[in-house]
Amino acid sequence: MYIEKNAFNKLQNFSNRCAWYYYGKVFLIGSSLYTENFRDVDIAVVITNEDFELRFGSIKNFIEEGKGLQLPNIKNKWAIECKKRWQQAVKETGLNIDFKIIPERLFNTADKRKRLRIDLTNLYTV
Repeated sequence: MYIEKNAFNKLQNFSNRCAWYYYGKVFLIGSSLYTENFRDVDIAVVITNEDFELRFGSIKNFIEEGKGLQLPNIKNKWAIECKKRWQQAVKETGLNIDFKIIPERLFNTADKRKRLRIDLTNLYTV
């Protein structure tokens, strides 16, 4: 991992609060794990499929909406929520953050080699 220690500590504090708030697990994914010249720091909050659907709507519809360029219904709610946390993370850490909330179903099909759990809480995660 190539994130400076002080910035990582701030990122971890932010991640702990996100894990508690969303009842999920927070992962560092992407290029900051394996290259010194990373463009941004990718953060994924992984929540249960059920919690995702309660918060945003059907995962199936979320995927279908993602195929188009517009952001109707589910994607719009999701994008607004991600933007709020992105703004908070950038202010707190000083890092160029790419923040996502992802249901387990989608996260479990992603590339598992490039992920590191960074929250320090197991309060509501199993």
